[in-house]
Amino acid sequence: FEYTGSTDKPDSAAQVATDFVHPDDQAATIRAFEDAIRNRGIFEVEHRICSKAGEYRWFLVRAEPYCDPRTGEIVRWFGVSIDIHDRRIAQEHQQLLINELNHRVKNTLATVQSVASQTLRNADSTEQAKEALEARLFALSRAHDVLTRENWEGADLYDIVEQAVAPYSSRGEDRLHLEGARVRVPPRMALAVAMALQELATNAVKYGALSNEAGMIRIAWSVHSGDTGPRLHLKWEES
Repeated sequence: FEYTGSTDKPDSAAQVATDFVHPDDQAATIRAFEDAIRNRGIFEVEHRICSKAGEYRWFLVRAEPYCDPRTGEIVRWFGVSIDIHDRRIAQEHQQLLINELNHRVKNTLATVQSVASQTLRNADSTEQAKEALEARLFALSRAHDVLTRENWEGADLYDIVEQAVAPYSSRGEDRLHLEGARVRVPPRMALAVAMALQELATNAVKYGALSNEAGMIRIAWSVHSGDTGPRLHLKWEES
């Protein structure tokens, strides 16, 4: 009565379910109560009950029947309703995290499988394949580090670019120039950009601006409006 604000005693379990229990939990509540009556056993259910303020909170309800010794009929119930709302929310959040982790692990393994397949297919030797595979996995790892710091809600493009080219920056040299606005990109795009930049940097070391002592690389990006929304333009320029 204190929690729901009700002043009238319900006539039946069905009325309790209808008047106070969340619509999604009513069927389970009535079914559990009917099973308890049929078996003369314990009634136990977890359901949401509406407060007098209109808020639904999760409760664990457990009751034992007291039966008339002569007739065996249930005379009344003795039980408790325990507020378990915080526990249920924590459990739901935990399950959400587990599902998200499974999803990300599968995506990461698929990415690694793709990287390994392409690397081995295009390598001229085992040693070349080893070096390329290590470099690409390190690039993937650095991108993951950025996303982890951001709770995988996205990443700052500047951080992604900076981490991707960091291994190719030498102290005392001014050969890598980054220029662009602070743009947030979703996780999938962040990983794709990081891997693409890794490939470009590797090529620059072998054949391009970083294969000598004077070459320079400029990476610039900007966002422009398009027919379907904002579009990111990223330029890699070697001189």
